[in-house]
Amino acid sequence: MPTHRKPPRSPESSTVRRSNPKLSSTERQILRLIAEQGAIPLDQLIRLAGAKPRKVESAVARLERFGCLFSTTFHLDEPAWFMPTALGDRCLGIECRRSRPAASSLNHCRGIIEARIELEAQHPRGQWVSERALLRKEGRNGQLPDGLYEIDGERWAIEVELTRKSRPRVRRRAVGLMMRFHKVMYFCSDSVLSCVTAVQSEFDVGRFEIRAAAGATRAPRVQKGGAPSDHPVSDSERRLLALISEEGVVAVDQLAALMGADVRKLQRQLKLLEKHHLVVYGFPKLAPNGWVWCTDRGAVASGAGLPRLFVTSPARLPRRRALMAVRLAGTGHGGGGGWTSRRELRRKGQSTSLEMAVWKDGKRRIAIVVLVDPLPRSPKRVRTWMPRLIEEYDLVWWYCSSSSEESARRLVSRDAWKGVEIRRLPEDQGLAVMESSVSNQPKPSRYSPRLSEHEEGG
Repeated sequence: MPTHRKPPRSPESSTVRRSNPKLSSTERQILRLIAEQGAIPLDQLIRLAGAKPRKVESAVARLERFGCLFSTTFHLDEPAWFMPTALGDRCLGIECRRSRPAASSLNHCRGIIEARIELEAQHPRGQWVSERALLRKEGRNGQLPDGLYEIDGERWAIEVELTRKSRPRVRRRAVGLMMRFHKVMYFCSDSVLSCVTAVQSEFDVGRFEIRAAAGATRAPRVQKGGAPSDHPVSDSERRLLALISEEGVVAVDQLAALMGADVRKLQRQLKLLEKHHLVVYGFPKLAPNGWVWCTDRGAVASGAGLPRLFVTSPARLPRRRALMAVRLAGTGHGGGGGWTSRRELRRKGQSTSLEMAVWKDGKRRIAIVVLVDPLPRSPKRVRTWMPRLIEEYDLVWWYCSSSSEESARRLVSRDAWKGVEIRRLPEDQGLAVMESSVSNQPKPSRYSPRLSEHEEGG
């Protein structure tokens, strides 16, 4: 019996489909919110849209497939940020320059969105006008506030100040805004409050309002030595921070084993460092005592000369734990000074896309590579980097799990790699727990943050 198939779509029709996606009212509303601000994190987007989290996540996933926006993550355990693309702006009829916010300005962006949420809740009759919209309408003529709120025929200039500035600078800014708008409203952190309050006394209080910046407080200021001003870092804490910064992110139980310290005592020390914004806890379900990594201040205070770790997927944590298990194993290089982590290799320009480290045994330089998951049918990345490692190092020790050992041996035999030695990963109970928990738990949203217990509990 002959079957009647639909004729294939022409390239022209598919191009029109991509350039003019059919958006629902919810998708158009969410896209407009993102385009207005220029960049919004997921948690604030959910609050701003006033919709259920699953509905928002489904909408942004669909918009990203259409090419109307793109997402990126700046820090561990923080939600994804969404930014409009050129197609997204065209769908809304917007013509404006697009720019990705710097990691140093994320706190300021959050403060502006918090101010918008607060004003829209207190004055629902008003309308928010973002700085991006002001730039599109008025250009760069004169001073532009961080936002504008229009209500009852008045225009309120919104300023978010989180970092310390001189009083003359704040005064010049306030004078320029009060000449153009009916009212100036400052959302300030504690560190700026005294300066802005002093400037407020020089103007009409009815036209100059000060509020606390909700959800945008900053960590203590860093002194010359790199430590927060209220906590001098001791030598032992500096060594601990240097070890964490060297690995990037490390499980607390493995960190205690590496230092030969008691886990509970180490946890108390880490809690003190976390209190002073030097380290962060996270991923409590993927390790017996969670994982820890340095903040920007912690990375500076460590003196290791390595930047803070950015954007590590939780899917890579088992490989990190496996590599640390190799370091801790009694193979002659457990705690020795000959170990060079991947982050140190990257700083020297010797890093690869493989999860690896280097151990120097006298004159021999041995590359340590770990493999937790089975190899795909065509492992292009391994075939690209392994010959380079063989050429650069004296030996390559390839540590594999029980599920990946057979595929690794076949690949080494097929490609005739000399100098590659297949080894079994050391037994690590925490790694087995991680693999079982990751496989059994429901798959999290690709945009949702992986928060620690104390963050989830509020």
